[in-house]
Amino acid sequence: MKTVNQLNITSKVVVPTNSILYLQSASNYTLVFTYDKEFLFSKTLKIIQSRISNEKFLKIRRGLVVNKLYISSINLNSSCPFVELINGRIFPISRRLQVEIKNKIAV
Repeated sequence: MKTVNQLNITSKVVVPTNSILYLQSASNYTLVFTYDKEFLFSKTLKIIQSRISNEKFLKIRRGLVVNKLYISSINLNSSCPFVELINGRIFPISRRLQVEIKNKIAV
């Protein structure tokens, strides 16, 4: 499937993928967080992930995908690995995804 540069939340609301900080699963919906707003998208996170560029976004745990552009720090060496975004939000990294994340950020 072709990747997109924007998400059409509604017919009048379009969010460029570069402005998305992170995406969070909410049952059969997805919460789309930008720096100053949040939107509820009527598609699942899995569907959105198949449409957006995998080079720009990083799955850090089940139900949470962050935009690599907005990561201020990643700590994989502690007993509680985490990702910190530029807006100050800190998200723990899944134990099972640590190796995959380490390989993706090393490239």
